[in-house]
Amino acid sequence: GGRRPPAPRRHPPAPRGAPRGARAAAAARAAGRDPAAINLLLRVRAQSLDEQLLQARRYREAGATHCSIDTQGDASYDSGEAGRSPARHIEAIRAFREALE
Repeated sequence: GGRRPPAPRRHPPAPRGAPRGARAAAAARAAGRDPAAINLLLRVRAQSLDEQLLQARRYREAGATHCSIDTQGDASYDSGEAGRSPARHIEAIRAFREALE
């Protein structure tokens, strides 16, 4: 068994380079749906809190209705004496949430 071919598109793609929100809205309209009725979730994966906040702001401007944060790839929470500490990840998530409010 080789790889299966990709599934055919159900709707035309949005223009290349369009922001994610614009691409999602174009796909919704092509499917006969109201773009405002569809939530758009994007994941923040930046390293520093400042970068995380900048990325979240850009996502909001692009039409994101929800965002999540991924701290798994951040080496600063995985190094040092504490190692990969759940408490360090939780603190990073809390700092992000508080800074957004």
